Amino acid sequence: MRLKNRLSLLMIASTVILGYSNYANAAGSANGEIAVTLDVTAGCTVGVANDGQWGTLNFGTVSEIDNDINSTVVWNSGLNITCSNLLPYSLTFANGSNFDTTKNVRRLVYNTTNFIPYRLYKDAAYATEISSTAVDYTGTGTVDNVPIYGRILIDDQNALVAPAAGTYTDTVAVTLTW
Repeated sequence: MRLKNRLSLLMIASTVILGYSNYANAAGSANGEIAVTLDVTAGCTVGVANDGQWGTLNFGTVSEIDNDINSTVVWNSGLNITCSNLLPYSLTFANGSNFDTTKNVRRLVYNTTNFIPYRLYKDAAYATEISSTAVDYTGTGTVDNVPIYGRILIDDQNALVAPAAGTYTDTVAVTLTW
């Protein structure tokens, strides 16, 4: 074969080999990264289903106050206090609508002139009374169960064992701060 034909044949063969080689190199992979971020701010949320009424303290039904009467705040099922895990927060309980500044005690009222004093406590032992100062808690990152206890003390009744019959009420505003 002549040199010219051999060169042509060699060129065709190398083109075919290079063509297959480039085609074979077309498959492959590449690696990379995606940056993922989330900013979490410390805070609390309150969900309530009943127009801002967070709970009820019901002392029941009595005809006379001859012993201390205890009760526990029942938080409405729509109330959810959720604070960031480890976030300090406070609940401040106002004095109520019928506070007696002379005796420094909250009072239930009936018919604007009949009063029954009562107290709020942070603990079931009734050792830590809640005044109008903040009660401190720490968030758990889940819905927090905040127990509040109420007590009508016979010693606060000024010897009035059988108050006037009626429904006695009070309203205590609660503020959540963090």
